[in-house]
Amino acid sequence: MPGTGNDVRARQAGYKTNGRIKGVAGFKYVPSGFGPFGHELLHYWANRLDPSLGFGVGRDFNSRAHWGYADVHGQLGGFDPSSFHCETPAGASPPACQPTTGGRYRYVTPFFGPNANGVSIPYAPLELYLMGLAPRSEVPALHVLKDAPIASQDKVAQTLTLEANGIDTVTMDAIIARHGAVLELPANQRTWKLAMVVVSATPTPTAVLAEIGHAIAVFGNRTSDPDLPSFEALTGGRAKLDTRLGPRRMPSDPRPVAAPLPGCDVLAQDCGITGSTCVLSGQNGICALAGHGQSGDPCTAAGFDCAKGLACTYTEDGSSTYCSPYCDPSDTASPVYCNNICVDYIVLGTPEGKILAGRCRLK
Repeated sequence: MPGTGNDVRARQAGYKTNGRIKGVAGFKYVPSGFGPFGHELLHYWANRLDPSLGFGVGRDFNSRAHWGYADVHGQLGGFDPSSFHCETPAGASPPACQPTTGGRYRYVTPFFGPNANGVSIPYAPLELYLMGLAPRSEVPALHVLKDAPIASQDKVAQTLTLEANGIDTVTMDAIIARHGAVLELPANQRTWKLAMVVVSATPTPTAVLAEIGHAIAVFGNRTSDPDLPSFEALTGGRAKLDTRLGPRRMPSDPRPVAAPLPGCDVLAQDCGITGSTCVLSGQNGICALAGHGQSGDPCTAAGFDCAKGLACTYTEDGSSTYCSPYCDPSDTASPVYCNNICVDYIVLGTPEGKILAGRCRLK
C-alpha cells in the first residue's frame, strides 16, 4: 500500500508472478451485476492508516481497511458531511448538538455504509490523495465519531441515527506526521493495466462472457453505460485504466523481466521509511508500518502491532503473544547481539541452515 507505507508480499503454493502484479481480487459472478471493482482496486492504496487516527473502528464495526464512522464519504465508506446534523436540536450542525441524559450525542445522516457506499460514488479527496492523484491541499479536515454504533434507522426517510461520545477532528498534518507525505504521481504514471479472468468449473456461456466483457470495457472506459462507472470517472479524470488484452505471448518470445522483490534486514531495520519496521515473513524481511507495542506488550500474531525492531512472538506454552526484540545471534560486536540484550532467545533460519536472526524470548 504505497499510500500508507505497507509493503507486504503474499506467498501461496502453486501461484507465481514475475513481480509485476500489484494485486488480485476475486468477485463472485452475479447475473446482471457489476462487481465492486473501484472499491477493491482502491485497497491497493487504502486504507491502513494508523489505528490511533480512529478510522474504521466503532462500537458495532471494526474494519480498519475501511473508513467506518468518519466523514470521508468515498468508495471505502463513511458518511456525507454536507448532510450530517444533530438529532437535538433538530437540524443543527455540530458542535451545537446537545448531549443525551447519558452524556452521549446523537447524529442523523442519510443512509451510508461504514465499509462501502456503492459502485458509483467517486473516490473521496482522501482516497485520491492516498492514490497519489490529489495534493494534500484538496483534502479537508476529517471528522471521526468516537465509540459510535448505529442507534436506529428510518427506512422511509432513508436516514441513520448514530450515537457517539463526540467527534474527533483528524487533520492532514496528523496523517502525514504518522505516515509521511504521499507524492502526486506524474502524468505518465497514472495509467494502470487490469485483466479479468473468468474461472468456471464448466464452460462459460457466451452470453455470460459478453456480459463480463461489457462490464470490464465500461470500467476501462472503452465503452459507456448509463448505469455503470468507469475507473476514470471515479477518479474525476485524474487516472486511467487499460483493460485491453495485448497480443498472446508465444513460447518463443523472451520472458518478461522479473521485477526485483523488495526486502529489508530485520537486524539493520533498513526500510528507510519514517514510522516503518522490518519484520520477517517466512524467510524474507518485509517493510510495514510500525505499531505501538513495546517489548512485552500483547500483540496480534497476524498483524503488525509492535514497534520498530520488535516481532510478535508466542509465549513458550503457545497460549498468547507479545512483542519481543529481534537480535543477532552470531555477531558479538552487533549492538543487538542476543546475549547482550536478552537472557533467552530463539534462532530463526532457513531449512538449508542459513541463520536469519534471533528473537528474544521474554515469556
